[in-house]
Amino acid sequence: MEVFVSAYKPDHQKIFLEAGLSPRGYIPSWNYNQKKNVFEDCILFNEFKGKIDENIQLISEGKELLNCLNLI
Repeated sequence: MEVFVSAYKPDHQKIFLEAGLSPRGYIPSWNYNQKKNVFEDCILFNEFKGKIDENIQLISEGKELLNCLNLI
């Protein structure tokens, strides 16, 4: 399960944190606010129960990212 929570609403972030979800990332310019005519940032919260498959395969974009970060 994952949810994108406004970076500008710490009270909403606290609700998801207390519900057991973990903050996993900061997503700049994720939501467009029509009233303010701006893009707003979010925090990605998620919860994962289980085991990640050891045979998981990266898509080409993921491999390229890891290569750019000198991780492979």
